[in-house]
Amino acid sequence: MVGFARFSFVFFLFALVTTVLIRGTTEHIPGIVGFALSTIAYMGAGPWVIWTLPFLGYFAWKHPRRLGEAALGFAATIALVSGYTLFKAVIPTLAPFWADPMLAELDRMLHGGRDAWQVAHDLRGWIDTDGAAFTYSGVWGAFAFSFPMLLALGDSDPARKARYLGLYALSWVLLGNVMAAVFSSAGPIYADQVVGGDHFAPMIASLSDLTFPGTSVERVQQALWAQYIDGGGAQLGGSGISAFPSMHVAMATIWALYVSERSRLYAPVGIGFAATILFLSVYTGWHYAVDGYASVLFTVAIIAFLRVFMRRKAPGTSRKSTAQIDQALA
Repeated sequence: MVGFARFSFVFFLFALVTTVLIRGTTEHIPGIVGFALSTIAYMGAGPWVIWTLPFLGYFAWKHPRRLGEAALGFAATIALVSGYTLFKAVIPTLAPFWADPMLAELDRMLHGGRDAWQVAHDLRGWIDTDGAAFTYSGVWGAFAFSFPMLLALGDSDPARKARYLGLYALSWVLLGNVMAAVFSSAGPIYADQVVGGDHFAPMIASLSDLTFPGTSVERVQQALWAQYIDGGGAQLGGSGISAFPSMHVAMATIWALYVSERSRLYAPVGIGFAATILFLSVYTGWHYAVDGYASVLFTVAIIAFLRVFMRRKAPGTSRKSTAQIDQALA
């Protein structure tokens, strides 16, 4: 956990200094402070309490000596996600949105000539809108932000813990910042306003028919767009617009990989959670399906790399020690 915390705090400071240099101003600093405080508040109430506190309470009761490590994980998570958000907000400044037409076309190629949202909305009769919004924002956020603390309290395998902390950190940085800047895109909900046209007007109408207006999903979508417009694309309010790849799906995939590794009995739950978040990322209009597909592929590639890298870096070269390492990483 110490290595994860060091990486997170250094990354936050690097992001803060770099974005000040890119913007040539410190106007965005109050926004990121507000974001960090709101994230802390979010993790102290609501979905956080409902979905994760029972797990944390149980593990803390069983392993009280790990509470200090969990607290460090909490602070490091705030620093890491805040650093990610700092860079995310300057993506349109570094690379104006360009990839939406390409991503939309890929979606149509992969889904029989139809937009992915159309395929998703075919299932509208089976889906409760309020439940979908709560799952995509509340349930997802609770587990995404609590992951390092749950690792600290509930995992006794140092190798596995280090591997998944590495995956968690690299996913926010490499996928959420680097890949997002390379494939700068706004997502279906904003695509017409960014690139012009009215291709996604039917999707907006369909979301309205599904009564998404007024839900947490719609409120955040409107707030981000207002922030983008008011600042002329500067996004000074502490967050920003970015679609590819989907961090919602990346975090859900991390959970699926982790619980599947802990026990095959948990695998269906983890995979089902990731599949649900991928589906809802399209259903709510936030993402193209390829945003989620790419997140799954990149996340699996990172964990595969970490397996090989950590095995080679582990001490000892004897057959016995190698077997022990393989068992720890299995």
